[in-house]
Amino acid sequence: MQSTKTRCPNPRCNEYDPTPNFCNTCGTALRTCSQCDNSRQTSNRGDAFYCRFCGKPFGWFIRKNSLLSRINLHSDSLPNKYVVQLGRRIRNFRTCFTGTHLWILTYEGELKLVHTLSKKLETIEIPAELQQQISSVEPLTQPMQVITRLAIIGKHQLLSFSIHPHRWLKNIEQTPVPENLSVTYACEGYIEEDNLFVPAYSNQQQAVLLRLGETAVEPLYLDDGKHLLLFRQIIPNSAIYWAKDAMTKEAKIVKLTKQGIKVLAENLRYEVFPEALDRKVFCVSSEGYLLEITLPDKPQLKKIIQVGGGISRLKCVRNKIVIAKHEELLFYEHPGGIERASDISTSYLFEDSQGLLLVLCSDGKLLLIDPSSPLERRLLGDASSDDSNVVDAFAVNNSLYTVSENGEVCRFDF
Repeated sequence: MQSTKTRCPNPRCNEYDPTPNFCNTCGTALRTCSQCDNSRQTSNRGDAFYCRFCGKPFGWFIRKNSLLSRINLHSDSLPNKYVVQLGRRIRNFRTCFTGTHLWILTYEGELKLVHTLSKKLETIEIPAELQQQISSVEPLTQPMQVITRLAIIGKHQLLSFSIHPHRWLKNIEQTPVPENLSVTYACEGYIEEDNLFVPAYSNQQQAVLLRLGETAVEPLYLDDGKHLLLFRQIIPNSAIYWAKDAMTKEAKIVKLTKQGIKVLAENLRYEVFPEALDRKVFCVSSEGYLLEITLPDKPQLKKIIQVGGGISRLKCVRNKIVIAKHEELLFYEHPGGIERASDISTSYLFEDSQGLLLVLCSDGKLLLIDPSSPLERRLLGDASSDDSNVVDAFAVNNSLYTVSENGEVCRFDF
């Protein structure tokens, strides 16, 4: 007989073995916010959007680049793998994850919905009328969650609908975007006080934040933001942004303040997204130097080592900085220097709870590497059946999700 402790607390749900944060079947919340005591018992709200004690909204699930599990480098066991085929080419947007569902946009403008059940992945059909409205919006970014609603932003309008279990895919609303503004392509918004803020720019190339409420779109013009394109936050729930100069095409790290935009670092390579660790941010300059930026009130910038061109990813693992370059990985440790692992074309980097490195290669191969001995590696699986490029990958709830360009969605459970 299964223990009552593993049963979903929703009286209308008979499923067992819910995940630590929510029930995979009905979405019932099993967690509390940071201001509430986890040991308190109270009635459940019946969904995964609010704290089960105080009712405070959670916003969204934060995508991670680390796993809670400890993976054995020398074990023969492999992670459980679940696959679903979407049958469409996938756009190179970040996947929206809302606790029990993946929302994925295709090149044809369709929205694909994948239900992340406990022991399989399953596609869910979206009503034809809603699908037609989504396609007509011509999305410029990935879908974005605003608590119990999903927002899809196009060039001229915002489409949103409910994802609450009691109002599933209903309450559809369309809001026009001001004609003189354009949403930054492939950007990422953030939630603050129940509003979604999305980077945009004006016809005069002025940086703007669009505040998207339930019924209106309000532009917030940013001083000192001429020719600056904001893309996404470097540190979640912070005012520190990864941006691009529309004139020089080089990247900058900026901080949004009440006085305007403060530049923390400039002349950076846009294709290498920074790696944040505590109060430090690592990035690559346009001259090919690995930089370390501390983020107190007065940011300090320090050159670490010259790494040259062809850099695609950075990752801090244990006491080393892992640098993905061309067909090799560089493991830098001060003052020991650099170790190399060749014949690895990297798309994404993750780590487990013990500091082992998970490398998702561009052809979908998933490798496990010990940073202290980079030449020792182990194949854990393959995220692509035909070596298609992996366009997105992230870790959440101790699972690794991958989305390939050919429409193949995989989940590896560790």
